Amino acid sequence: MTKKQPYQAPVTGTHTGTDTSKGNGGFMTGIILGSLIGAAAALLSSPKSGREVRTLLDERTAPTRQRLTEQTQVVREKAEPLVGEWIQIA
Repeated sequence: MTKKQPYQAPVTGTHTGTDTSKGNGGFMTGIILGSLIGAAAALLSSPKSGREVRTLLDERTAPTRQRLTEQTQVVREKAEPLVGEWIQIA
């Protein structure tokens, strides 16, 4: 005669599969890489010449580059005094 195990109810609130918090990096990498490949394919299949595409990209990215330059300057101005203090302390 075999001994029967008592019934155990399944534990709720826990997930026994893979940990989804660690798998999001690969998914996001795929999204970014797919977007870049799609953008490159769109540019390569464009009816415009290379010079026209570069001019268009330059015009559209100029405001963003300007904002990044300004933000970099602001961060640099805020960081310089702190870095000077750290150097004196070290």
